[in-house]
Amino acid sequence: MACNIIRNENGKLVNVTAENGKNSKLFRDIVKLGYDKETALKKWANTYTPTFKQWFGEGVVDSNGEPKIDIIDDQPVFTADDNTTKHATENLGTYISKKDPSPLLNSIKRRFDLVKTDGTIKNVPLSRDIYKIQETIEKQYPGVRAFILKDVGGDYIKLDITPHLDVDNIYHQAQANQMLERDEQVDRAMNQFFRSLGIRLREVDNIRNSKGEAVNAVALADMVNKIVQVVSNKAGIDTLPEEAAHFMVELLKVEGSPLFQAMMNNITSYAVYNEVAESNVYQDLYKGDIDKLKQEAIGKLIAKHIINNIKGEPVVRIVRAKTWFDRVLDFIRQIFGQVNTDPFAEASLLALNDTINDYIDTERGIGNIEGEYYQVEPTKRNEPKDVTKETIEKLDQENANWGTESMSLEEAGLKQPWFVDEGNETERYVGKKNGPYAGKFLKGRVSDEVKKHFHKINRGKIRDLSGKEKQLRLDNNEMRKMTGTMGHKVLQDLVELYVNKKGNRQQILNNSLFTAAQFQVLENGVKDIISKIRAQQKAIDPEGKVVIRTEQMTINRAEDTGGSIDLMALFSDNSASIYDYKFISPSKYSGYVDKMTNRIVEDPHSVKMQTYDMQISQYKNHLLDNYGVSQVRQSRIVPIHIRFKTTNDGKITNQISVVQMGTKYSEFLEQLPVAEEMTNFDDVNRIIRKLLTRKELVDRQLQTKKYKAGNTFESLKARQAQITKQLRVLQIDQDVAYIVKSLKNDIETINNRLGENIDVLKDGTPNPNYLSDLDLNELLKDLTFYQSIVELHDYVDYMKNTNKEKYEEYRVLRDRLAGFLAQTITQVEGKILERINDKAMKRGVQGMKSFNLDVDWMTSNFVNLSKQNNPYLRNLWEIMDELNFTKRKIVKNKAEEIQRVQDAFVGNRGIRAFDDILNEDGSFKSKFSKEFYSERSKALQSGNYSWFSLESGNVVVDDEYYNKKYKEFRAGKLKALQAKFKDNQPAINREIKKWELAHDVKKHMNTAALNKGGQYFLRPAEKWISEDYRKIQNTPEIKEFYDLYMKTIREVEEMYGERLGPNFTAEVHKGFVESAVVNGTISEGIDSGIEHLQVREHDLTFGIRDENTGQLVKQIPKLYIRPIRDKNGNVDPSLKTRDLGKGLLLLYNAAVDYQLKNEVLPEIQGMEAILSSRKAAEVESVDSFGNILQNAKNVYKRYSEQPENLYKVYQKFVDAYIYGTNLDAKDIKIGSKVISLSSQKSILGLKNLHSITQLGLKTPVAFGAFIAGMVGLQYEASKGSFITNKNLNKARAALIKADPKMRALVEHLEYYQKDDADSRAQRLSAQYSVRHMTNDKWFAFLSTADRGIDAIAIYATALNMGIDENGNVKRLEFLPEGSKNIVELMDLKENPLWEGTITNVSNKAVDRYEVNIEGLSEQGQRKLRNVGREISNKVKGTMSADDKVLYNSNFFMRLMMHYKSWLPGVALARFGKAKYNNILETFDEGTWVSAFSNMGVSKDMTAPEALDTEIHLLEYVKAIGLDLAKIGIDVATFGYFDLSKPKEDLARAKFDIWATNNANNPQFSDKLKNKEGREELFLDFIKMKQGNIKAFLTELRASLAFMLMLAALGGDDDKDGKTDIRATYLGRKFHNIMERASRETRVFTAPGEFLKAGRATGIPLLNLGKQLADLAGNTIDETADIITGEEPYTERDRAERFYYTFKLVPGLNAFTKAVEFFPQQKYERY
Repeated sequence: MACNIIRNENGKLVNVTAENGKNSKLFRDIVKLGYDKETALKKWANTYTPTFKQWFGEGVVDSNGEPKIDIIDDQPVFTADDNTTKHATENLGTYISKKDPSPLLNSIKRRFDLVKTDGTIKNVPLSRDIYKIQETIEKQYPGVRAFILKDVGGDYIKLDITPHLDVDNIYHQAQANQMLERDEQVDRAMNQFFRSLGIRLREVDNIRNSKGEAVNAVALADMVNKIVQVVSNKAGIDTLPEEAAHFMVELLKVEGSPLFQAMMNNITSYAVYNEVAESNVYQDLYKGDIDKLKQEAIGKLIAKHIINNIKGEPVVRIVRAKTWFDRVLDFIRQIFGQVNTDPFAEASLLALNDTINDYIDTERGIGNIEGEYYQVEPTKRNEPKDVTKETIEKLDQENANWGTESMSLEEAGLKQPWFVDEGNETERYVGKKNGPYAGKFLKGRVSDEVKKHFHKINRGKIRDLSGKEKQLRLDNNEMRKMTGTMGHKVLQDLVELYVNKKGNRQQILNNSLFTAAQFQVLENGVKDIISKIRAQQKAIDPEGKVVIRTEQMTINRAEDTGGSIDLMALFSDNSASIYDYKFISPSKYSGYVDKMTNRIVEDPHSVKMQTYDMQISQYKNHLLDNYGVSQVRQSRIVPIHIRFKTTNDGKITNQISVVQMGTKYSEFLEQLPVAEEMTNFDDVNRIIRKLLTRKELVDRQLQTKKYKAGNTFESLKARQAQITKQLRVLQIDQDVAYIVKSLKNDIETINNRLGENIDVLKDGTPNPNYLSDLDLNELLKDLTFYQSIVELHDYVDYMKNTNKEKYEEYRVLRDRLAGFLAQTITQVEGKILERINDKAMKRGVQGMKSFNLDVDWMTSNFVNLSKQNNPYLRNLWEIMDELNFTKRKIVKNKAEEIQRVQDAFVGNRGIRAFDDILNEDGSFKSKFSKEFYSERSKALQSGNYSWFSLESGNVVVDDEYYNKKYKEFRAGKLKALQAKFKDNQPAINREIKKWELAHDVKKHMNTAALNKGGQYFLRPAEKWISEDYRKIQNTPEIKEFYDLYMKTIREVEEMYGERLGPNFTAEVHKGFVESAVVNGTISEGIDSGIEHLQVREHDLTFGIRDENTGQLVKQIPKLYIRPIRDKNGNVDPSLKTRDLGKGLLLLYNAAVDYQLKNEVLPEIQGMEAILSSRKAAEVESVDSFGNILQNAKNVYKRYSEQPENLYKVYQKFVDAYIYGTNLDAKDIKIGSKVISLSSQKSILGLKNLHSITQLGLKTPVAFGAFIAGMVGLQYEASKGSFITNKNLNKARAALIKADPKMRALVEHLEYYQKDDADSRAQRLSAQYSVRHMTNDKWFAFLSTADRGIDAIAIYATALNMGIDENGNVKRLEFLPEGSKNIVELMDLKENPLWEGTITNVSNKAVDRYEVNIEGLSEQGQRKLRNVGREISNKVKGTMSADDKVLYNSNFFMRLMMHYKSWLPGVALARFGKAKYNNILETFDEGTWVSAFSNMGVSKDMTAPEALDTEIHLLEYVKAIGLDLAKIGIDVATFGYFDLSKPKEDLARAKFDIWATNNANNPQFSDKLKNKEGREELFLDFIKMKQGNIKAFLTELRASLAFMLMLAALGGDDDKDGKTDIRATYLGRKFHNIMERASRETRVFTAPGEFLKAGRATGIPLLNLGKQLADLAGNTIDETADIITGEEPYTERDRAERFYYTFKLVPGLNAFTKAVEFFPQQKYERY
């Protein structure tokens, strides 16, 4: 019997059995050591590896025969038969002193039939592809090397290992055995299949056709004679499955199955069909019969699935093939009467293993099949074959059949703006006359995607230009295009000249625009490329020939797209290289080109790399997918620097002034590997992929800081340059040593820099050696990346054999750095931990280093971040709480500023007032004329620096911006230079001087004005003010609003680090009300509503997503700056709001959010880095009850494995808070159905609609919730801690009297649960209807009740709290006697800007009162708000955007918790385990937990002791009975007897458990070490216990009161069978309200009522489907009533006409129910 691993249907590990079939004691003992089951499984499995068994021998075993764990010196160990011991779990992989790979290597040899039965070497027969075997071994067993050797008997394979191999890796060993077993299982299964059908297997020496002629085949399936012939020494693992598949296919054919025809129709789209159809052998065997060839290919494809070995097929086709095979098996099972539900991968084997004769009449199917099918012997490697022939033929045909022609966009069917903007004509590929494609054209070109990309980037830039300037840009682009075409032709002719000896050098020169010297540059460049191509061919095969093509046409017919490769090389092995020329003219103005030497000095390619990848990737895919190219070795951009002479007005001419090609002229003219060009070495390719990922991240970061300077920007630029250089060195030269050298240079200074703790030197300049938090994070990523560099194997072995000098250089560097690298990583992690710990300590969070607790699933998913006790999560909460407090304060001030100027400007005109300052497309009327930008562009193009002189009057220096930013930018640059050049002061001085010349407009205007850096500080002079702005200036109110808007946009640009343009207005989507009411069209409002169901960039529910891939991007959202697009992806200005004040505040709030998050991001990422480290983030070991484990010496056990759950939980919270991912952003698959993101958003929209129909405008619901909330507040008041009964009554009175201080306090703290910025923005609307016709108004009654509870909670809390000398809030009992409470300390005055509606609802974005609370610090204000919210959460369990909970990030959980989002909070208030609440700064526990833990025997008789004897059991039951009786007396007398006193001995016992768990917690360790401190904590603990018991009893009393009241109200005194109070309208409403309040109050004391309401189970949204079904049924019923004349309302049929319709219409449901419009509504309850 074998050991067994048992899992449940969800894949969760349940049990493990030993080989004797009994439960594994070993596995159980490993779990007891503190490991989770999955980890324990891996450690248990290691004892079954050959290497373990080799060491263990006949060692000490348990009763199951498994190794026994003994505890020696407090350590778990195994004891081998030689009495040596090894740790049972911690040092696996070191069981033997000298690692022995023989068990693994022997299993591989057996699997691949490399040895004879006696173990001696066996020659591989010629019929087997020895190179394929070698490749398979090295791919499937990393670290194992297979060498092909020769002897007199033929080729054989020898196995060896590299240091990369871990011979103790159970997965290697298990895999080898599993694959060997699989191969044998395939053979067994096939033999069983043939026997079941009566088919005979016969071994033969060779295969002969029907004429008796020997053919080059491995096997033959003879359908008529029911024989399969196999040449045994040639057969492979796929031989028998293929022949079996042929029988399957014939059965399908005979039965006339539609599946057979489907396969015949589709097989031609698979590569396997081409292999068969293009095989001369198969063509001869089947005489060109297409059907036979198709069936042969089908058999091969099915066979591949039987052995799970399909390769080279596109994913969609593989899926289809699998579907075919599933259907084949279904068909066979129908014939065989067989049912099998195993997964597909095993079903193919199992389906064929059973005896078929039991289920089939073989005469029915088998007797009617006919024909012969062969498996042809593979082509031997030593047979010469021109593998390039077919590829060349296909490529020749493309060039012969297609050419380019101009046509109108209308003819081409192109309407997209990226075509329209370039004119009315386009070039397309057109079929040549008299060719097979004459009269046809390809709709797409490879370059189209590039145009589309640049249109997205530059959209609006051309649109905003004047007609003259726009024409100039179009003319210049046309000239560049014409010159580029000419340049490509020259390069093409030069290649033809030197490769094919075509043409004449002088004629090529004469036909160009280049000078002789410029032509020579291009000629040398072409020769260099040709030379490298030929060298590549020589390395592949010195005897082979390379074919070099220019302007090679390739086509993707499926996408109707074509392209032309500038230069292509096809090597003799059918691999290829692609070269694409790019003529570039980088901007001198932007600093890319040295003005004196014309040398490119900055990387100009980064902004275009994405388009290069797009274009070359398409060429690459064309060749691989459509032309049979085996691989693309090089995919390169060849940059050529070209410059033109320009006229004074900026127009470029056809006179070329500069031509540069190759690294001789600049390092940035090196060829650019793109389209993920890889090498021949897998481990080097792995590094390249990592570098590409890192570069993509840095590129994205630089884009977000596009117009920023300073340290961060400069360091990012340096990082981008470094990664780019590393990539090119690896891709072009595979020079790993270069990267290791750069590591050596970097690492030498790291230790010194780690010791620097001062960021600014005494002279005010940045300390170049100081590592910021961001620097440390990036350094850790770098070092971790470099670790993978020093662990290369394949490439190092190659280098060792081919370039010993290079190898030695690398080896010396690697050996010197390897150990130091690990040590440095530890030091950097330590520094990061030190930094975050210091900051956390300042926030009052302790334990980052020494008390890190993991979190369980329930806590992580259902407990808000503010209540988490793990120090990393606590610190994250403190960071975000402080950030949100700062943001609220900043946005509040900005809202008031906007409100003031908007009121003066708009008056009562509404949104239409903004037409005075807006263009038709929603952009601002420009302050400066377009002529300014046109003239400035000319001056920059021509280098006319005098145009920028202050004397010219064209520009002025922005002194405010210069004084604010210049020093910061210079300091950042200086720090970057000091880090780069270190002690080389002359180099630093030289470079900083160059920077100053390009930036300092006050000292160097002549040079700085012509550079992008200097342009930062220049603004248009007054003379360029536009006519539009002059009109605006005439009205002071309009001008003030305009100027404030522009000033705020500049602030947003500063925060976003991105220039938005002079005419920019916030890109905020127009809402339904603005579309329907303001614009006067309901249809537009409906369209707007539909648009809102699309997933947009601004939709934070799903996070920020890449617009090309749709994948989630972890970046802080930059909202409201990207143009709004319609559902088709086109920019649509009509969808953009013209409500400027509202849009501006939303934009400003988003920008503040972005800036503040960027400031804290390095610290947050630092914590994430620590948690991801196994060494840095040690976690306390806990048992299954959450108690921290200790050993016999009371020393805490810690484990240093990565706390996976904590790490994932932390990441999810960060994703939600920082990156805006409030819902897991991915498509959801259920079976074969996929719920896309847009569908999910639509479902969530329906969820909101369901809420509106069920709860909207329903007053009884609101009254019930308010009453339940008031009762909940009474529970809290009964505790007497933060709310007292006296203060609660005062707060209730304040609400009734509308005390101004209550409203002022709530406003000042921004206390309510909703997002205050959104609320202010809505109230800032210029249109009254937009301000008040909002979705939340559907819940006006409910939210009023909610706010009432919140107001009472915070007011009552404030009455009980005062302020200490440090400005912090504390309960009055902890302050000196006579201290004033917070309400008494409040000073307020009414805000003159405030305005209210008739119902006293705010009509403005400002608070009604301006509040000052004497002595209250900002930290104290935060504390007061959080304490109040914590109390509110205990009362009503509501969530807020500030305090997130993770279950809400799961789509299905969000649907499940619909109407139940309050439940976790109130449940935790009752059932939460004892802990210290860091918000309340006191102990906390669920009220019910406190009450029930206070029941039972006293300290001197524990529960286990009580159960030891029958007498003790009776005592225990008696004690419980007395406690229950006391509770009953208290509840029955409504608290007349005070029975809430806790049992001190039980409380102390529970406190001692808590104290033991927290003895190592630095927050409490000092107090717990001394008697006084420990007693002080205990008194706080027992006081909490008593308060909780009082709250528990109060809840029971309230439940009893409601039960009695409802019983009284439900009386039937007149005995008519109906409830008396429900006989009247008011009685029914009162009864409904009280019934609702009772159900809300008695959720836990009478859960049946809660369950009866249907809210506790299932997904409430599904009820919408039921309502629709009821509507359909009722419609049919009422139609029948009309036809038959039956009354619409009867006792049998109470559902009247439109009853179900009204239930689905928001508002109507509530209205009809309130007025009892339908008779049956008298009987309904809420």
